[in-house]
Amino acid sequence: MKAHTAFFLDEEGLLILDESFYKKESPSEIVFEALKKDPSKVPLMPPFAISIIIKTKDWVQSYNKTYKYTNLNSGIHPISWL
Repeated sequence: MKAHTAFFLDEEGLLILDESFYKKESPSEIVFEALKKDPSKVPLMPPFAISIIIKTKDWVQSYNKTYKYTNLNSGIHPISWL
């Protein structure tokens, strides 16, 4: 399982990363276990991200169906690769 990074807001409204929140269980495992115990008491999970490095080849092959709809930017404008 890849490490998930949870996000929280501090008292000043700044984004705080918490890499230990999902250290033992992934968000889906936490939700599924809660559903098994009592579907009416599933906890509200904090937002999370899985950080990865997107390889140039993957970016180019997936640009038209995925990455052109995101705010992800690289050092080279993606249109010049197509």
